[in-house]
Amino acid sequence: MTSLIIYIKCYSSSRICTLQYVIKFKSVKYNLDGKRPLDNGILNLFLFSPETILLENIVFTELLRRHGNDFYYYKNKTDVGFFIKETKSLIQVRYSLGDPDTRNREVTALKKAHEYLDVDEMLLLTLDNDEIIDENITVIPVWRWLLEK
Repeated sequence: MTSLIIYIKCYSSSRICTLQYVIKFKSVKYNLDGKRPLDNGILNLFLFSPETILLENIVFTELLRRHGNDFYYYKNKTDVGFFIKETKSLIQVRYSLGDPDTRNREVTALKKAHEYLDVDEMLLLTLDNDEIIDENITVIPVWRWLLEK
């Protein structure tokens, strides 16, 4: 076992950093999707391009605080970061929508998920974009979403 793995296990057992599961929501099935570290500092050590992942992890941590474990990862012909059954919300996280391909991919993912799920709200959280797309998708900066509720 390498020193790094031993260090991470000790750090995790100290409860400074924990690993949480996100449940995958696919049709009616619920499956464990994987572990996510709660500490962005530790997560940042292992990433080559951290921007979107760190932003998504901030949203994940806040959803844990707001909803406990009652939110899901949606995957059914498309991937959407989070589905919250309680509020009937879809949340997609992307660092920037500056690239037209990225923008199209994220908006399409939300629209396809909306076809399968009964949702009242579709959010696309970014670092600093603020707009409404097609009257159904609200794009807001993560900092504003964090302050809303």
